[in-house]
Amino acid sequence: MSKANCAEALRELAERLRTGEGVRKNRKKAFILFLKGAALGDPYLTWCVGDAYEHGEGVSKSIRKAIHYYKAAAALGYAEAMTALGVYYWGSARSDLQRDKALRFYKMAARRGEPHALHNIGVCYSNGIGLRKNMPTAYRYFSRASELGHVEAQFKMGWCLLYGKGVHSNPETAKKWLKLAAYHGHTEAAKLLSVKS
Repeated sequence: MSKANCAEALRELAERLRTGEGVRKNRKKAFILFLKGAALGDPYLTWCVGDAYEHGEGVSKSIRKAIHYYKAAAALGYAEAMTALGVYYWGSARSDLQRDKALRFYKMAARRGEPHALHNIGVCYSNGIGLRKNMPTAYRYFSRASELGHVEAQFKMGWCLLYGKGVHSNPETAKKWLKLAAYHGHTEAAKLLSVKS
């Protein structure tokens, strides 16, 4: 069996064990399979090891180990690992230099179309933190993330369209995006729709 086929089989079984789909849920066994996949150099399974360490799923929580595996997955080109590193560095930033490091990871992931990174860059532009405030640019990032199904970005895009922030006001299109976000459980979108109806 090739490395790629082996990694694919590990991915499928590990996901079943993690979620309990068709088998008894066992996150410890899933974690062991994630580790085996990481040893094969699979980007997704390497990210899964980092995610398990970050959240303490099937293994003791360790941010240090999570970061190690996120860096390994990012080096293999996995965009969600780049975003996870951006989130970590942004959350622990105490200076502009540290925020710049986070933004570099967000931008690397955004170039690969990772919706969370696109949303987070939009937030930076809309708040003027880490980047100069620029609502039209923030709107463009929210739009790209929205098209990829990012619910928070869909809410922010609807909000921008409703109030004309970074884009011409368009209440009808705003309602479309707010309804979509509300459908996916975004409570603020549902509240805004009820107020504006």
